[in-house]
Amino acid sequence: ITVADKTFAIVPETQLKYHGKAIAPADIAAKLLSAGKLYATVQGTKQADTTLLANLVIVQDGASSEQATASNEQQVRGKVTVVTATVLHVDGFANDIVLNADTKVEQVGAGKLDITAIKVGQTVQVHVVLSGTTYTAQQVHIEDKYVKAAKGNGKH
Repeated sequence: ITVADKTFAIVPETQLKYHGKAIAPADIAAKLLSAGKLYATVQGTKQADTTLLANLVIVQDGASSEQATASNEQQVRGKVTVVTATVLHVDGFANDIVLNADTKVEQVGAGKLDITAIKVGQTVQVHVVLSGTTYTAQQVHIEDKYVKAAKGNGKH
């Protein structure tokens, strides 16, 4: 699918939504391309080979945004490029992801952590909820294995 001069690959894992319900790629072509135009919002991830992979395609009847009526839960996966106490940026996802006291953080080998465990360069999978134009992280799963900091015991 090509949106705004960017071509995204649709794979079996891609979520396709129309009026908040799942839709098959063939149904998109049959129902909507017959009108001559197709409006869609695509959330994708840039792959290592620089191609774009569509994670979520929200098909719309017109140019107006239907994001709020479509499924407002999404998953974002990629490397952390910016992290503060309140904002997370993930490579390949253009929007700020809001972090708050309700955001759950987990890491392989470490279990539940807090937001301070998220570091630039880590690979994360983030469950986000879209409300209006704000993406809020419900859960951040740090995929990099936890490495315990070595501590000396004070004996020589």
